Amino acid sequence: MTEAARSASSGEDQIVTMITNLHPHRSRRLFTEFLPHGYVATALSKPTGIDAPGVLRAKILLGSLITFQDDLADHPKYYDMLALDYLYGQSPTLPLDPRSRLNVLTSEAITRELWSSMRGLRHFTFYEALMRFDLDQIAGANRFSGLQRQYSGLSNLTESKHFGPFNMGMVAAGTIDLMSLGPQQTPDFAMIREATYLGQRAGRISNVAETLQREASEGDLSNEALIATSRGHDQREYLAALAAERKKLIADIRRLGHEARAIDLDQYATGIETLHGLHLAYERDL
Repeated sequence: MTEAARSASSGEDQIVTMITNLHPHRSRRLFTEFLPHGYVATALSKPTGIDAPGVLRAKILLGSLITFQDDLADHPKYYDMLALDYLYGQSPTLPLDPRSRLNVLTSEAITRELWSSMRGLRHFTFYEALMRFDLDQIAGANRFSGLQRQYSGLSNLTESKHFGPFNMGMVAAGTIDLMSLGPQQTPDFAMIREATYLGQRAGRISNVAETLQREASEGDLSNEALIATSRGHDQREYLAALAAERKKLIADIRRLGHEARAIDLDQYATGIETLHGLHLAYERDL
C-alpha cells in the first residue's frame, strides 16, 4: 500500500468500527485494504502534493458510506428502508425505531466526514453540484434495491443493469479525483465522465460475479446474475456473457484514451483490470 493509502486509511478506524459493529458480516479488510487498493488503482491520475491523502480519504469514506447504505437497502438481516427514506429525503420524520435511528446517525456521521474531506480539495466548489448529482444516482440505486424487497416480483434485468452499477460509486469517485485535478476542457471532460461510467459497469460485473455465492446464501435480491437465473438464463452462460462484456468495456475505455489529452484513460482502463483482480483476491471479504 502507498504512503497516501496508509495515511488515508489509518484515520478511518472509528468509522470502520462503527460499521462493523452494526454489520459484523463486513470484514475490516474491505475498508482497510480493498477500498484503498481499489481507489489507488482506479485513480484518474496519480494525485500529487497536498491533495493526495485528502482525495484517497474522501474516496474511502465514499466507499464506506455506499457499503453501509447498501446493507440497509438489500441485506435481509439489516434491511432498513425507514432509515433510507429519511436519509434520502423521502420521509421528513426521523424514525422512532432505535435501530433505524442508529442507522441514520451512523450514516449521517459518515456523510459529514465525506463532505468535510471533499471541502478540503482545491476544486471542491467547482465540482460540488456534479458530486451532489452523482450521490443522487447512488441513492436511486439503493432505493431501487430496497424496493425490490417491498414489491415482490419487481426484480428485472433491465433496471438491474441500469441502477446496479451506480452502487459501485466509481463515477462519484472520479468526480472526487476531478476536485483535485481541476476543470477539464472539452472534449476531455465528456470522455472522462464516459470512461468512469463504463468503468463503473465493469466494476459492477466483477462485483456481481465474485459476490454471487454469498448473496445467494443471504437471499440478496439485487444480484444481476441471480435475477438472470430466476428468469431462466443458464447461470454459467450468463456469467460468461458478463465476462465478455467487461472485456469490451475496458477496450472501449482504451479507445477513449486514444483521444483524451489531459487524463491517461489507458491507465484508468488498466486500473479497472486491476480492480477485477482485487475482487478475486478479496472475494471472501466483499
